[in-house]
Amino acid sequence: MVNCSKCGYENNENAKFCEGCGNNLMDSTDKKENSTQQKTEEKKPSQPKKPLTKKNKIILGTIAASALLLFSGYKFGEDYYSLENQVKRDVEVLNTADPAEVAKVLATKDMNFEITEDSVKPFTDYISENKEYIKEIQDRVLYSSNAFDDSYEIHLRKNGNELFIFPNYELIIVPIYAEVVTNMEEVTLRMNGEEIATSDSSEYTKKIGPIAPGDYLFDSSVTLATGDLSTEREMSFMDNYGNEEYIDLSLHGINISVSSNMEDGLVFLNDKEVGKLQDGEAWIGPIAWQEDSSLYVSKEYPSATLKSEEMYFEDYDTTYYLDLIDASEYDLKMLLYDVYAVAEDLTYYDDSAYTTSLQDLLVGGEENSLYSTFTNKGKSIREDEDIYKIYYTPTISEVERIDQYSYNLTYTLRAETDYEYGVDKEDLVDELTFEGVAVIEDIDEEPTFYGGYNYTLKLESATLVTD
Repeated sequence: MVNCSKCGYENNENAKFCEGCGNNLMDSTDKKENSTQQKTEEKKPSQPKKPLTKKNKIILGTIAASALLLFSGYKFGEDYYSLENQVKRDVEVLNTADPAEVAKVLATKDMNFEITEDSVKPFTDYISENKEYIKEIQDRVLYSSNAFDDSYEIHLRKNGNELFIFPNYELIIVPIYAEVVTNMEEVTLRMNGEEIATSDSSEYTKKIGPIAPGDYLFDSSVTLATGDLSTEREMSFMDNYGNEEYIDLSLHGINISVSSNMEDGLVFLNDKEVGKLQDGEAWIGPIAWQEDSSLYVSKEYPSATLKSEEMYFEDYDTTYYLDLIDASEYDLKMLLYDVYAVAEDLTYYDDSAYTTSLQDLLVGGEENSLYSTFTNKGKSIREDEDIYKIYYTPTISEVERIDQYSYNLTYTLRAETDYEYGVDKEDLVDELTFEGVAVIEDIDEEPTFYGGYNYTLKLESATLVTD
């Protein structure tokens, strides 16, 4: 019999539904059977586990050790190849300032820049003199947002992976390009003492680079007739952010004006000829201004070289007057005027004062043949009762300096004979041409306050020019 689980009615064993309430008797039967089976299974004893074999234990140990090794290696690599530690290792090398070692830790994006011991030396020289710069690099590439900014001379770049896992970082150096300019031809240009070019125009430009960042000394020089000109510039290419630099090595001397009473003398600067006077003037330059530089003018003559006093440069003074012992045409004219004025007086007066004056105006004084010529002529005119006096008027037509203190004179002498009153003769006028020689004598050794010299001019000779 099967009791209904719902109403308790007893049903036949084969009944599928309860006759009392119609409940499905099959669900109750299944649950009962399942419950009975479960209880039966719970009562069965458990089977013992098999122990691990030695081989299994070795395999499991190897797997565990490998996993631990891989994990430890990863953690080591993660630390060793961290950005911070890579940078610190490179910075330690930079801090040595050893060009050979520093070249090993630097890279560049510039295909034209070869990183070598020699090429990075200006950079390492800068490091050795500026140790605080290393900290600047470290702080920028580790703690700054500019770590990968390629406008800086040193920055970071990620380049692949180490062991296919860890990012690899490089210190990138940005080389410099520059222009060197100068303003003259034949100027030698140098960088850190090594010649880099010789200019061939007055607007010369030389492109240089790529070169490593660092401190550089640029200089230029040229040898001119006026002396040597040079200049130099120290350049620091550490804060240029990769921009092209402009280095002006123009040479600037001073131009001076030299004037003299010598028409065509040579101008000397520090005993070196630097120019020639034309009409008593010369422009000299450009020259390098030096406090102890001196100028003088000179000219060679058959017996000696005439030389002015030396004049030293003064601050901001560009005009110099160099006076030589030279007789002007006016002085020579006055000499002839004085000589013929005495000769003229001797035709009327017999006075020793005139003969003394004549001696003072002639080279050799009384021994000069002109002395007797003028005195004899004067005496003969005075003894001629018909002649009252002769008037002399000399006019210079040409002057030529023929030696250190000698001048050739070409002059015309107008001789006007004035007869006594009552003499039935017309006044006579003659014009005669003479070639004479005038000489400078009795020169004071010291120049005057105004730069000239005191001296005496005398007539040495006078010869009548005949056709």
